[in-house]
This record gives sequence, structure tokens and C-alpha cells, in this order.
Amino acid sequence: MLLLLSVVAVASKEIGIVQHQICPQDSKQYSGYLPAGGGAEYFFWMAESRSENIFADPLTFWFNGGPGCASSVGLLSENGPCEVVGAKASGSDAGGWTLRKRSSSWTEVSNMVWVDQPSSVGYSYGSGQADTEAEVAEHMLVFFEHFFARFPEYSQLQVFLAGESYAGHYIPAIATAFYQASLVSGKLHGIQLGGIALGNPYTQPQALFESYPDMAFNGGSAHGGSLKHGIIDRETYDWMKSILPDCLKGIQECQNFGKNCIASYNFCNQMGDVITNHNRTVFDLRRVCPGGEGCYNTSLWDGFLEDPDSQRLLGARQTPGWAGCRDLEKFFVASGDELADMESSVAFLLDHHVPVLLYVGDCDWICNFVGTKAWASKLKWTHGEAWAVLEDKPWVENAHHAGMVRTLGRFTYLQVYNSGHMVPMDQPEVSLALFTEFIASTSPWRSASESTRDISLRQRPNDLFRLSVAPATLGSLLLCSSIGIALATLCRSSLAHARRPNTEELSSDYSYLAA
Repeated sequence: MLLLLSVVAVASKEIGIVQHQICPQDSKQYSGYLPAGGGAEYFFWMAESRSENIFADPLTFWFNGGPGCASSVGLLSENGPCEVVGAKASGSDAGGWTLRKRSSSWTEVSNMVWVDQPSSVGYSYGSGQADTEAEVAEHMLVFFEHFFARFPEYSQLQVFLAGESYAGHYIPAIATAFYQASLVSGKLHGIQLGGIALGNPYTQPQALFESYPDMAFNGGSAHGGSLKHGIIDRETYDWMKSILPDCLKGIQECQNFGKNCIASYNFCNQMGDVITNHNRTVFDLRRVCPGGEGCYNTSLWDGFLEDPDSQRLLGARQTPGWAGCRDLEKFFVASGDELADMESSVAFLLDHHVPVLLYVGDCDWICNFVGTKAWASKLKWTHGEAWAVLEDKPWVENAHHAGMVRTLGRFTYLQVYNSGHMVPMDQPEVSLALFTEFIASTSPWRSASESTRDISLRQRPNDLFRLSVAPATLGSLLLCSSIGIALATLCRSSLAHARRPNTEELSSDYSYLAA
């Protein structure tokens, strides 16, 4: 059903948060601001589950990547309760946008919260700008502390963290900090962490860069991808392979010593130019567009979110020049974070019984299924060797062969056919199905002992694994000293502040991890 947006926002008891139904004829929604520490105020948009009993479903926090892209865009363009399908008429009153209920919204099975973070992303603002994962985790712990203080009724639900792209950096750090912080009591003690879901994640840069030549040359067809061809010739492939050794050496120097992070990043990302020079977007090798620009029509959701009337109805402060993605990447590159390896945090979570789902659209180039499967297969954790030798099996959704799956010991890898970087956008029903399976209490994806098998989807979530979370008042020093090896890369990134190069050295042409 299409409806014109004409919403009266109801002020909540807490300044800066409004209750509304901007997504029309749907469940209750809230949006506004909560403190995230260090002077930062994070904007969030929450939508309750569409279930009759919302407290029978979990609570999921969604993060877009970038770094610097707003999760509120993900709500409207991917898995939120509604999408913008009609522009606002010139001179119309407040509202006037045409919105449509999204049948594949993840609110079908979960209460959902989309968070614009770090500070200055989307509607979020204030000081306390994070540019390392240690800082990202610390700010999010503060945000969660305030969220559950404001919405205590949700503190008894299990919590999932989900996102895509650079959220493959964010989420392992946040989840690991939760687990480590649970060793001390505090305001968030007793929060249940059900698991983490990473879509086309940027988690382990070396494996992705190593996969780029083959993915460009054969489209992943040599690895069972649904895209049966590449976009480059043999000569270009050979050139991409020839620069890999220096690229990987530069990544290692950045990780180990905080040296030449910007130069290494720029050098490695020459490979991205190859894709855009062939008039393709790095997010989906099927999409043809001049110079790799304009492959996605963002005008409707961008227009809605930058409209002052929409901002007022959402309880957002007036944000002239609002942008779906801010140029924060240069800061994360300069700090060493962009080239940091987060796989040790994923291994830590698995070894402490936190379920992990990697789902990857197999037509994406920038965070592709070949590189993701490569690092997942080499991951050092309790069942790592057994997981690595398993065979992938067909994954069936609604009697349709939608991809290939491998699962053991709460670790699941899912290759999604015929999808680019944003799986909820390209394959909305499949996206909802895989999410429903992951959060289901009876899912083999959550079992400690089940291995790969053919899977069809139907389950509803129930209660799962309980995990405590401690307060967010821990400083960076305590965070680094207490977490140990799982967050060692985060702490190395934090220490890079002391020797951070000038961010102006970063090429502006390599903002590829933007979803």
C-alpha cells in the first residue's frame, strides 16, 4: 500500500526522542538521540517487531559501513519497515513523501534499531569522533547503556548485532568488547547476546585484496559463483597479480608497525580503478554505469532524509547538507584501522560460543565471497580445522536454490546467489529468510555440534544464548589491557594516533567501502 507521509510525531518523556509511524500502518517506531560518550550524540531509528507479541522476538541493532555511511539509509533502502517510492511535491506541507510498507523488512521477526555512527555520520553529531575500532566499541557501549536505560523493557530480550561492509570491522569489535566487559557488573549486566551477522563484510583485508584479480577476471565462476564471467582481460589480470606482493607487504607494515598506512591503502586500491574504468561499480559487477558512478538511484531516500520536514518528524536536529555517507574513511585509514585485521575478534567470539553468520552476495567485488570464504576457512578457532574441510551444501529458500551454505560449531558461511554488496536490497526475501534462520532457537546455524546440511527456512526466534555485558565507562586503556589478543589489532590502531600521518595524503578516489 502506498501512503503519503503526513505524520504527527509524539514527544517522548526524554528530550530528543519522538514516537511516530513515519513508516505508515506499521508497528510503533521511535527515533532521536542518545549519548554515546565523549560529547557524541548518536541518532537511532527503532521499529518494533510486527509480531503480536513483540517481546517474543529479539532486538537487533543494524550498522551500515563506510566508514561514514548512515544506517538510516539502510533502513530505507534495505531492510527497514518501509521504503520511499514517491518524491515530495513542490510546495507541499510537512510530509508529502510517498512511502510503501516493505514486506521483507527484518521487523517481520525482530525488533530493529538502526544506529548512525560514529559521530558526524547521518544525523549523529558532537565531539568524540571515533576512528579506530577500540573507540567505536567504547562509544557504542555508552550508547547501549543509555538505550537500555531509556527502554528497559527491551533489556530482557536477546540482542543481535548485524550489518554489512565496514560493519565487518565495527561489529566484531563491539561484540568482543561486550563479552570482555561482562566480567564486571554494571548497568548493562545480563544483556543477552544472541550472535552477530556480517553481510559482505570487510573484516580481513589481505584475503580480499588477494581475491580481487580472480574476481575481476572470472567473476568468481571458478569458485562456484552465480556470475559466470569477469570484466577484465588477461593482461589486466596479470598486472593486478603483479602488484599484490607489494600491496600485501604494505598492509603488513601498517598492521604491525603503523607505518605507511595511507600509502599502502592507496597503492592497493589501484585495483579498484580497474573496476570503475570498466564502467562497473565495485559493489556489483553486473551493474554497468559510467565510471562506476550512478549505479544506484539514491535520490528518493537521500531526498527524504535531507528534507527539513522529515528531519523534524524524526526528531533529528536540522542538518543542512545531510549526506548518506560522510568522508570519514581518510581518518580510519590514517589511524591504521582500515587495514587492520579483525578476524581474531571473530575467532574469540566463536571460541566463547557466540554464533557468527557471514552472508555474502556473490556478485560483489569489493567485499566478495571468494575472499570472505578464504579468511573464514583459515580462521584459527576451536573447530577451525574441521570447519575448513566441510563441503558447502545447497541452501534452499522457498523451494528455490538460493545459495550455498557451510556451518559447524555456531559458525555459518552463506554464499547468496545473484546479489551484490547489499543483499537485503538485491535479494530481499532471501535476506529475510537467512536472518530468520539465524535468529531461530532451533536453527542448526546456532548449534554447537551440527554440521552442514540442506536447509529450508521457517523458524521463529525464541530464547538463546545468554551473555552479560558490562558498563561502557571503561577507558581505552582498560579496554586494551583487559581484552588481550582478540582486540590486539584495535589497540594497535589506537596507538597509531601517536604517529598518524596527514590525512590529506589519502587519495579521495578510493571511497569504495561505502555501504
